Amino acid sequence: MKEDGEIEEGLPSGEEEAEQEPQPLYDPLTEPWNDPASTSVVEHRLSEGHREFAPRPGAAPRYWERPFPDVEELSELRRRLREETVVVPKRELVGATYAGFWIRLAAYIVDATVVGILTLPILIAIDAQGALSSIATIAIAVIYTVGFWSAMGATPGKMAVGVKIVGRDGEPLHAGQAFLRYVGYIVSTLTLGIGFLMIAFTGQKRGIHDYVAGTVVVKRDTLALSRPALPEAGIAVPRPQMRWAVTLRELTETLLLAGLIFLAVHVSMQNFKVEGASMEPSLDNGEYLIVSRLAYAEIDLSIFDWVPFFDAGDNPVHHLWSSPARGDVIVFRSPTSPGFERDFIKRIIGVPGDVVEIDRETGVVRVNEQMINEPYIRGKTNCSSSCGPWVVPERSYFVMGDNRNNSSDSRQGWFAPEGNIIGKALITYWYDGSPELDLAPNHEVSFISEAAAEE
Repeated sequence: MKEDGEIEEGLPSGEEEAEQEPQPLYDPLTEPWNDPASTSVVEHRLSEGHREFAPRPGAAPRYWERPFPDVEELSELRRRLREETVVVPKRELVGATYAGFWIRLAAYIVDATVVGILTLPILIAIDAQGALSSIATIAIAVIYTVGFWSAMGATPGKMAVGVKIVGRDGEPLHAGQAFLRYVGYIVSTLTLGIGFLMIAFTGQKRGIHDYVAGTVVVKRDTLALSRPALPEAGIAVPRPQMRWAVTLRELTETLLLAGLIFLAVHVSMQNFKVEGASMEPSLDNGEYLIVSRLAYAEIDLSIFDWVPFFDAGDNPVHHLWSSPARGDVIVFRSPTSPGFERDFIKRIIGVPGDVVEIDRETGVVRVNEQMINEPYIRGKTNCSSSCGPWVVPERSYFVMGDNRNNSSDSRQGWFAPEGNIIGKALITYWYDGSPELDLAPNHEVSFISEAAAEE
């Protein structure tokens, strides 16, 4: 009060103080939202804004910088944090130069040469032939590739051209990721190279195997200068409907990958059921087998005639892996059935250019006037009308069944055209009503001398 007894403006007198009811005490345990100080601050932020004002007695000091401009934005943030999932985006690698198609092709050629050099003495040491040779080669390639990928991030071929395999965020590969990448490598191969050609058309130079394992191939000299890119915002909170979009996208990617794998397997493999006894004792009636449709895949090099200084030659068609060989068990469309509707399974005895004949008395089969050793046959090789000699024409094969007394084959005067061949038998997986996995009975035909045959 002033000296003359007047009451100061804005302050209550003693009588007014006595008339006011006592305020209830604030209990933060029962009413945490009713804090007078905090309430006054919120009221000030949302109603007063930045306007200057004299603070009320007992009020908490106000904050000059408001974290939210209005109550609607504060409510919106609360709702999003309550109803939605906070997602931290995957960091991408930036600053690195991705290795292109031709650099990676050069690395592949170097690695293939190294694997060939390593494989040859091993195959000679273990005397591997036929299917065993293929299995040993694949095993060496897997150990070589996956081992170098997981240990050093690059095979010697990639080291030679100065590139390295890393994760999309720049992290080194682990063993599981390296093996998964090799599985994708096989898928890229089975798609007739489409998986590799993707490298030339994608932004990060990635093939199917890179997408499967989540990897990128970058140049070593730029990897040290690269860094993972941070997202524009620290976190991203998608709207509720965006979660369905993400789920739909992931489902679509999974279905597309599954469809691609199914298409690759269907293009490269096919299963068949043996009907009849013409291949006994090697294959029995009712036995199931898997046939490789890419075993004799061909490429016409004439498509590269536009390349300067390249000449495909007089015979531009070549086999990618191997050509049909004596002793291979093949499935082909019968040239004697109308419309090639029937599929036959026989063994190749003569290849293009061979002269095949059969001794009517002894049943011995000769190829180019040399006796062949056939421990896999049943019965004596007979011939009804003609016993040869038959000259095998180009792109055709002389075939016979292993059950020589119960087989319709080239002894009747026809040959199996190469264009009719569906594939080479690889695996038998079902026999006599139960699963039984085994390699197909492909045998390398060997020649024997007359003296050895008499013994």
